Amino acid sequence: MNSTRNISDPKETLDRLTLNSVTGVLFMIFYVTVFLLSLVGNSLVLLVCYKSLRGRRGFESVKGPFFNQYIANLAVSDLLFTILTLFDAMYTINGEWMTGIITCKTQGFLLETCYTASILTLIAISRERVTAIASLEMSSRVQRGKERRVNITIVWLLAIVICSPLLFAYTLYDDNNGFIKCRNMNWGDTGRRVYYSLTAVLLFLFPLFLMAWSHVKINRVLKSQVAPSEHMLKAIRTRQKKASRILLMVIMVFFLFWSPFIVMRTLRYFRWYNAIGPWKFVQLVVIASSATNPFVYCFYSVQFRRLFKTFVTCRCTGLTRNDTNTTTYQLALGSHIS
Repeated sequence: MNSTRNISDPKETLDRLTLNSVTGVLFMIFYVTVFLLSLVGNSLVLLVCYKSLRGRRGFESVKGPFFNQYIANLAVSDLLFTILTLFDAMYTINGEWMTGIITCKTQGFLLETCYTASILTLIAISRERVTAIASLEMSSRVQRGKERRVNITIVWLLAIVICSPLLFAYTLYDDNNGFIKCRNMNWGDTGRRVYYSLTAVLLFLFPLFLMAWSHVKINRVLKSQVAPSEHMLKAIRTRQKKASRILLMVIMVFFLFWSPFIVMRTLRYFRWYNAIGPWKFVQLVVIASSATNPFVYCFYSVQFRRLFKTFVTCRCTGLTRNDTNTTTYQLALGSHIS
């Protein structure tokens, strides 16, 4: 068997990690830790959002959850992304793709769809924040709930359409060592460069600029806001600042974890930089990004930390004891920043 490999080609530079090596063991420890944190954390986020939304059903005019539907959508995207990385983990350890052409195509497509849905969701949240802060008038909960459901549907439809070409891009092939590989090969170098350059600009740089502009505008509006009374103005500004702060943290963490991967992928497809170590590292960072949001919510939410503590100490029966307990577990994004 030929032991040499063409490391100048990005699609040939993913070496196998064995559990007999220190690197392989460290990779698995890191991956399993992140996988469990993401699985538990995002499931908990979904439970909190579900409890909060269910608890407010029929009382939409009452102060209630503000971002829960969008936060739930981010959690769904992170959960799906986390589950899909199981294929990559097996791929890395085994050194070859063992689950067939269908999963090869759909896994690459769905991973990119999750990323796209997340970035579009953050854009939708930023847009709503700017609209909400620009006016002191509060639309009805029913109206805003319907608008968010429509926006979330549009987000996933757009993500599917944008990423659908990848279904025709991924394929299986035999490498020089006799291993079956799953790679984006059908487009060739030019097709990959064009597609990923466009997505880097339209789904990374442009959203980053748009969200930065949104927060600048939010800060300006907050400073110039007026209200019928000083007390009302102070209360509104406090809620809006809390909402903007946690949104800003979610956005910063998202771009912080994804920017190395986007940059490295662009460099690799243009064959400007093909080092193995940094590429594997940024892939692990991207996997870790799916587990970060629950920690952001915990940091900013007393209620969410309380719920997390309840789960950790195995006192989960309090979650379903009666409907009045539901308000105890509301996310700070709801009861504190509506």
